[in-house]
Amino acid sequence: MLSEPQVRHSIKTFWEQEIAKLEKVKRFGNARTHRISLTALDKITDLNIPFERMNYTLLRSMEENMQERGLKTNSIGVYMRNLRVIFNLAIKKDVVNHAHYPFCKYKIRSEKVVPHSMSLIDLRKYFNYQLNEDHPLYKAWLMGKLSFLLCGINFIDLALLTPDSIRQDRIVYKRSKTKKLYSIFMLEETRQILEELRKANHPNPPIVTGK
Repeated sequence: MLSEPQVRHSIKTFWEQEIAKLEKVKRFGNARTHRISLTALDKITDLNIPFERMNYTLLRSMEENMQERGLKTNSIGVYMRNLRVIFNLAIKKDVVNHAHYPFCKYKIRSEKVVPHSMSLIDLRKYFNYQLNEDHPLYKAWLMGKLSFLLCGINFIDLALLTPDSIRQDRIVYKRSKTKKLYSIFMLEETRQILEELRKANHPNPPIVTGK
């Protein structure tokens, strides 16, 4: 009896390959988001299946299963949007025919959320708070202040800064996700925090300040 032919690309193996490609080009944020989505959905339904097996009924079943487990609408939406991205990539790369695209009928839902923003009073409390250098949250506290002073730079871009990122009184860097170039003026407090991080022997200091 002949054995069934192996699937050339399952959803899971194709997704893992795309994650590896994101990591290779240092798009670690996107890679992490896709890894979380893949892990979450694979627990609901075995994704080691051909793309052709994924249809509207299966997508709805996955959504209902996650709802029963207490996942919020927007969390489910993140996972499903990442799955949709993978489907679109698979279609572009001729791994699956567009006729098997399940998202024409299935619509990803979302809910409006109240923005979580700090008040000026809370922000001042955060900056004026004092932590000893030996406190386990000391470095995280410094990084939080640095993120604000650098106009909301995310952690990945902050960790990828180098001494070459300093151009006189500015920090110049290219966003790892969008490749957009940013040039941010450095306040004296920014320099002080960078120096504190250096003195704290941060295992991966964002940059080393210089004169």
